[in-house]
Amino acid sequence: MHGRFVLLLSLVLVAPAARADDRAACAAASGEEAIEACGQLIMSATGRDLADAHRHRCTAWLRNGELELAIAGCSEAVRLNPNDVDAYNARGNALRQKGDHAGALADYDSAARLNPKRAVTFNNRGLAFADRRDYARAIAEYGEAIRLDPTFAAAFTNRGLAYERRGDRTSARADFEKALATPEQDSSGQWARDAARDRLAVVTQPAPPPRAKSAAVPAGSQGVRRGIAGSADRRQRLALVIGNGDYPNADPPPNQPTKHARALAGELRLRGFDVALGENLTKSAMERAITAFKSKIKPGSAVLLFYSGYGIQTGRQTYLIPVDARIWTERDVLRDGVAIEQLLAELDAQGAAIKLVILDASRRNPFERNFRSGSAGLGAIAAPAGSLVLSAAGLGKIVNESTGEHSLFVSELLKEMRAPAATAEEVFSYTRIGVSRASESEQVPWLASSLAENFSFAQAPRAGR
Repeated sequence: MHGRFVLLLSLVLVAPAARADDRAACAAASGEEAIEACGQLIMSATGRDLADAHRHRCTAWLRNGELELAIAGCSEAVRLNPNDVDAYNARGNALRQKGDHAGALADYDSAARLNPKRAVTFNNRGLAFADRRDYARAIAEYGEAIRLDPTFAAAFTNRGLAYERRGDRTSARADFEKALATPEQDSSGQWARDAARDRLAVVTQPAPPPRAKSAAVPAGSQGVRRGIAGSADRRQRLALVIGNGDYPNADPPPNQPTKHARALAGELRLRGFDVALGENLTKSAMERAITAFKSKIKPGSAVLLFYSGYGIQTGRQTYLIPVDARIWTERDVLRDGVAIEQLLAELDAQGAAIKLVILDASRRNPFERNFRSGSAGLGAIAAPAGSLVLSAAGLGKIVNESTGEHSLFVSELLKEMRAPAATAEEVFSYTRIGVSRASESEQVPWLASSLAENFSFAQAPRAGR
């Protein structure tokens, strides 16, 4: 009898503590631990607690890039609590990242009606208008957010970005300076200060001179974007696009690399690139693709390499991993991997004047655990002059695989590539800013440049047009 009493007493004491732990982890709304804790709460919570648990799980899914799950979770939160302003904002953010700007604006409108004094709602509305390139309305929304909260650093940075995209460098500079002068209060403040510092270094430089009239601007472009006159580049442009996902040792294998490769290949073809697309390539197939690619390069050409799949850093070098790699030791990486720095040097030796590299390879992979305790991410790349390199995550960092059509990184990259008259540096820089903002600085792409001239993704009209 005494033993039963002790057992019942221990259950009474432990169960509430466990629920309290779940509430704290769920409210953190970040990472798999939060998602699991919210799921535990949802099985037992009722009323407002249940609605909050669905919203927190929605936010955690959103930060993980699980947009469909996030939308479903916030929809349930709104159903349970139609007055949940945060749920409308979170669902709006998921819809905006998915490209549904009309749906996002509808949710932000609902949030604004419920609480017209929430500055974050108007900041979010500004982001939706900016994504649609309606910078005038975006600037107005950011202004309202700043009026409601003069310490909102992210709104200052976002408005500065909108001004810069309109070519108003003076106003952009003023807003970036205000963002840097605002005390950092949360993760959005960290992102705002980092982005403001990066762009301030650009807008304080003298504006580039206007292009010569002979530099053709493609039909339908706006001519000037972000303060830089747009012109199409007529040089030869080549792209090698590889998506590796069918790794036998991966459980489950990454589902996005081939989708990413096809999307980038299609986008680059629209921009006049001669694209070679390879999917699920073995080591020998990768070598053949690289050899064929190099044979096409003419002196002065612009070349682009996009790789999505597994990558490994070893000996301060980054290697791209074929699908048939057999990696048990660190030395096996040198044997089976493709060294990106060596590849860049070979492209340069062939005469490529502009070398663009996009690496979507900062994934946790099944190979590293064979020879090290954790993932080391990718390393810095020492690229030759005339190179621009963008990696999905910071040095030594990894990104959790999402289940959507495209990752946050590739979604932002495609969006920026579609901007009229965009230069490569603008596309890469704004992709970095967009990913950092959407992830609240949890994912910050790495960018390195040694370009000495602008290269536009806009396609030059053919002769005779």
